Amino acid sequence: DSIKYNTGNCADMSLILGAIIAKYIPQRLTGIGFSKNNVFDARISTSLMYNSASGGNHVVVFLTFTDSKGISEYILDPWLDARIFKKEESYEIYKNNSSEYINENHCFEAYDKYTAIMNSAEYIDAITKTINLLYRVNLDEIQLTNPFKFI
Repeated sequence: DSIKYNTGNCADMSLILGAIIAKYIPQRLTGIGFSKNNVFDARISTSLMYNSASGGNHVVVFLTFTDSKGISEYILDPWLDARIFKKEESYEIYKNNSSEYINENHCFEAYDKYTAIMNSAEYIDAITKTINLLYRVNLDEIQLTNPFKFI
């Protein structure tokens, strides 16, 4: 129902967003000219993180990759319209977008159980099939050099 009605809690939405990102970031990078070796060397990973600060209750997607400049870490928050920002920007982001679930005093920790589910081939395949069934969007056939071409 989270996909069909765009509803669900932050964990539901993060699982869906993370699965899509896990599958399509490597394809997008090769689509814009990165070699498969460059993509492999980038050690791209997606995981779920939860806010363990006192009174907090929020889950986000955590994206990391390595390039010639070092390790880059990003947070993707489905409750902020899937906003993507650098991990070090999170204090300001959540200070300005605080709620009863998260604020500038957040402390993200790994959510390993759900990260394993989100990155499993079975889960990613189920998400892909559901999006195709509900919206007739075949994510395997989108133009990864111009992702908006199918619209």
